Order: sequence, then C-alpha cells, then structure tokens
Amino acid sequence: MITQNLECLGKLLVGIAFLLMTAGPAHAQTIDAEDIPQQIDLYDVILKYPQPTWIKGQVVPTALLDQSEFYRDHSGSTFLLEQIPDGEEFESWTRLYAVAAEELSVGRRATMREFVALAADQNELACADGNFGVQTLRASETDAMLFMVCGSTENASTSIGYGPDVGEASLWRFLIFEDTYVKVYQRWRGPAFDIDARARWPVGEPELDDMVQRMTNGIQLFGNVPGQ
Repeated sequence: MITQNLECLGKLLVGIAFLLMTAGPAHAQTIDAEDIPQQIDLYDVILKYPQPTWIKGQVVPTALLDQSEFYRDHSGSTFLLEQIPDGEEFESWTRLYAVAAEELSVGRRATMREFVALAADQNELACADGNFGVQTLRASETDAMLFMVCGSTENASTSIGYGPDVGEASLWRFLIFEDTYVKVYQRWRGPAFDIDARARWPVGEPELDDMVQRMTNGIQLFGNVPGQ
C-alpha cells in the first residue's frame, strides 16, 4: 500500500526540506531548488525525484508548497500525483509535472518496450495525424527516457484543456522495479504548432535542457526495506 506519508503531501515536502537545511533559522534559510528532492513511498519502492522546472534558483524550503497546486488519486494498484504552477488550473494548465505508478498483480509483467510503447501510443492517438514525434534519450530493460511532441491535440478532450488549437511537448522517465512500474513526466502546453517549427514549441530549449538534466541526475528508484 501507499504509505501514510502520502496522506499529507505538505508534511512530506516540508520534512524533506528541513532534512536538507543547514543550521540556522528555518524561515530565512535558502537552498538551490535542484538540491531539494521530493520523495514518495510507492508500494514496495521508494522514489526520489527532482522539483519541476518552475521551481528554480534559491528557494526557502518551507515555502515550496506555495509554488504549486497538487492533485492526487490512489485507486488500488494505481497511483497518480500531479503538480502544476500555483495560480494555474488543472483544466487549463501550461505546465504539469506528475508521478504515476502501477503495481502489477502476481504473474503479470511487461517489458520496458511495452511500457514505453503504451505511453507513446496514448500520446500519438491524441495528436493530429502526421504532427507527432518521439525521441528516445535513453533505454534499458529497467530505465528509459523519452521526449514527445504533438503539434495539435485535436483528438484529446477539450474539457481538460486540449483540442485542435492546443499543442504539447513532454519529457518522460520510465522505471521498473520488480512488479512496480513508475513514470515521472513533465508536460508543456501552448498554441498549436508544426512540430518542425522548433521556435513554436511550448517549451524553450533552456528549460527543456534543464529538465533533461534534472530527470537524468535527480531520479532514483529503489526497494523499500521494512523498518528502515
């Protein structure tokens, strides 16, 4: 089961922040955002992962919660935690950061190729024909990273901010630990575009490069040892 740490996300994030702070008044101490990881216990694993790209530079750890809105859904063997910039709405966000996990039942397994293909196929189905692209940045049997771009999400639901006039880019990290399958991803949305027109993508190259580095260096998935 998801541990009780997830019952209060605020306490979890603040607790991590305090562990990383040096001596001094907590309310005044600032730390670089890239040095403040997030952590979740998911089924039989622990996931450590970085902050989203809108949290950057020197920040006061106890003020982290003020910079995002959160949505959490846990139903049986599946878990989802979404995070968007403070002031945005989940129906119309421009940037969304998420952790999704699934614990497969006994006897069920999927290869990394199948795990990645499912996400890529879902994204392509939402996209206009001929205006979807995907690039593999790393791949192994238990760890992969992909970048996807869709110039027009004409086949996705308008009730959650998609539609023919909306384009999207997204960066994904996929991890497998025994029977637990985890995705960490950030999405960017903006006006529809031609995928060959790089300057019109909803994420600039510096921000995308920043998130590639965060996902490359700041994500760890390891077994949860009871009692530790």
